[in-house]
Amino acid sequence: MLSLFQPTFELLRTWCPCFSKTFCCCCKNVSSEERTLLNNSDTYGGKELQNFSKPAEDSEDSEEEASRRRIAEHKKQLEEKRRLKMEKGYAEIAIMQRTRKEIENDVRNQEQRLSQLVQPRRSEGAGNGDEIVESSDDEEAQIHKEFQEKLKIQDEQYKKKLDDMRKRKLIRQEEHSIEMSTLKTERLEKLDNLLKLHSIFLFSSSVENEKESERVAEILRCHNKPFKEVPVDDDPYIRLAIKEFTGRSDFPLLLVGGQWVDTSMEGEFLSRVVDF
Repeated sequence: MLSLFQPTFELLRTWCPCFSKTFCCCCKNVSSEERTLLNNSDTYGGKELQNFSKPAEDSEDSEEEASRRRIAEHKKQLEEKRRLKMEKGYAEIAIMQRTRKEIENDVRNQEQRLSQLVQPRRSEGAGNGDEIVESSDDEEAQIHKEFQEKLKIQDEQYKKKLDDMRKRKLIRQEEHSIEMSTLKTERLEKLDNLLKLHSIFLFSSSVENEKESERVAEILRCHNKPFKEVPVDDDPYIRLAIKEFTGRSDFPLLLVGGQWVDTSMEGEFLSRVVDF
């Protein structure tokens, strides 16, 4: 009797796919390869179907990972900036040390030259047979005094440069600390509130290009342009914000109508100031 229904069972197993991969009797003879294929398919509840409820978690993980990467990249950029500034500072120190050494060598050479200049000379009142030796002490003292003054000036300049470099190093450390502890939007908002008070701003620093700041200020006064000078050394937040706003790191920085003006280009600078 069962033999009569055997072809029917064969047809059912062939043409009616089983939707139960565990309990159906017609799947007992499915090969291991076919069962593996069924387990891995989307239709029969494979791995992709089992993980169907996880996209939200994966999305959160990916956003968190992207945020970590952005923070790491930002820190890397800051460290690279800091490294370049330190290298620039070391190069300036090397130049100043070399300059000082050249000055000292120059002084030694001049002292040797002075020693050769100190030679006996005949007095105007001496006779043919008698020679009265007069030293050139006054001449030597005068030349020596001039070089001592020159050395003093160079020494003061050398000390000032070292002091300025020390201040710039402290400024960089302070700005780095501010970058890590505050948001850029907060700093720019504070700067924006300041820029609303005046039309022309001159941001100056006692550490960088003081003479250039004085020159720009004098030009503005000559053209009767009211402006607000902001010493950035007094407010590290504004100092960092104006650097971020203009993309410039060297002072002085001049803003006319909220736009940065390159003071090194005399023609453009004057035209912007006069026309404003």
